[in-house]
Amino acid sequence: MSAQDSKLVLFDSLLSHKGIQNLMDVASGLMGNPLFLADMSARLVCMSSSCSSILDGFGNSACPWENDANARDAIAQGYLDWIYHHDKPILGQVTNISGSCLAARVRDGGDVLGHITVVDRERPFADDDYELLPLICQVVAFELRRKREPDPRTIPYGPLMLDLLQGRAKDASRIRSQFRLVGSSLPDSMRLLVLRSPKPEHFALATYLRMQLLEAFPCSLGIILGDECVHVVDGALSKAKVAELLASRVYLGGFVVGASWEFEDPSDMHNAYLQADAAVRLSGVREGQASFYDSVVCQHLMERASVGDMARESFVLPGILKLVHSDAEEGAARVHDLATYLNCGRNVSKAARLLHVHKNSLYYRLQRVREVSGLNLDDEGECFLAQLSLAMLGHAPYDSCEPTK
Repeated sequence: MSAQDSKLVLFDSLLSHKGIQNLMDVASGLMGNPLFLADMSARLVCMSSSCSSILDGFGNSACPWENDANARDAIAQGYLDWIYHHDKPILGQVTNISGSCLAARVRDGGDVLGHITVVDRERPFADDDYELLPLICQVVAFELRRKREPDPRTIPYGPLMLDLLQGRAKDASRIRSQFRLVGSSLPDSMRLLVLRSPKPEHFALATYLRMQLLEAFPCSLGIILGDECVHVVDGALSKAKVAELLASRVYLGGFVVGASWEFEDPSDMHNAYLQADAAVRLSGVREGQASFYDSVVCQHLMERASVGDMARESFVLPGILKLVHSDAEEGAARVHDLATYLNCGRNVSKAARLLHVHKNSLYYRLQRVREVSGLNLDDEGECFLAQLSLAMLGHAPYDSCEPTK
C-alpha cells in the first residue's frame, strides 16, 4: 500500500469515531506488525489486538521498556530520552520480545504524551515504516485529544455524578439506586480527586488520565468536567495508599491533584469537590504532585470566612500578627519556631530536632516568642487558637502523604 493510501486509511479510521482501540488495530494492520502505546512513566495505555501474545508476562501494568534488562540499559543511555525529543522513529532491541522494535513519540503540540512501539513479529521493517509511524503517532494524539469527553453525558453515570457535584441531589438511598440502574455503584466510603492543569494553554488529555485512574483504582468512577478530571475513589484507602497509587500507576505530567476528605453520603460530593478544589488552589503543589485537604483546611476556612466585609487578619490572633511583623522587621523566624513547636504537640525535643537546634536554644526562642507576642503558651485554649491562626497563614502541620518538595 502506498504512503498516500495509508494516510487515507488512517484518516478514515479517525473520522469513523470508533475509538482508540480501533485506531490502534488499523495502525497495526498498516504496519504489518503489532504495536502498543505507553505513557512517559512506561505504563501501558493501549495495544493492538495482535499484541497480546507478545506482551505475555508483562500484563497491562507496564510496557517492556522498563522490565527488560537491555531496555533498562537503553533507558540509562538516554534511548527513551532521545525518543521524547525527536519526532523521527528509532530502532532498538528488547530481549524479552523476539524481534526488533521501532518506537516514536506521541505528542500534543509541545506536550509529549508517551510513545508507540512497533514489534517486527510478522515482517521486517521497511523504509516506509519510518515515515508511517510518526503519522500514526500524530493521528493517535489527535484521537486522544478529541476524545477528552467534555460532556459528562457521554458516560452512563455522568449525568448522575454531575448532579451530585453541583449539589442537585440529596437522597442518598435513591442516588445509590440510580447508579445501580446504569450498571455502576458508588463505594460505601468515598474520596474525591480533582486533577487539573495549572496552565490554561496546556492541552493535557483528561481522558488519558481517566483511563489510568480507572485502572489504578478498581471500582472507581470519573468524569471529565471542562478541562479537569474528577474522580471518585474508595474512601477506605488511606491517604498514603492514594498517594502511592497516584505516584506509581498514573502519569501526572502537567497536572496537579487535589484530594478531599473521605465521605459516605453521596449528596456530600459537592462539598468534597470544594475541598479538592481548595487543595489544588491553596496548597502550592507543583505539577505532578498531589495535595490532601488536610493541609489547607485552615486556609480554606479563612478564605470562606473572609468572603464578607472582614479582612483576613481579623481571624488571626493579634499575638500572631505581632510575630509576623516582628519577623519582617528583624529578619527573625519566630513564626516558624512557634508553628513547629505547636505542630509537634508542644514537644520541645521533637521540635528542636526538626529545627536542627539544641533544646536549650529552642527554650530561649520560645521565651522570645512569649515576650514579643504576649501569648501564654501554657494555656491550652490559647495554644489551640494560635495553631489555628498559624495554619491559616500557611503553617499547617506537615502532611506526610504529600510528595516531598
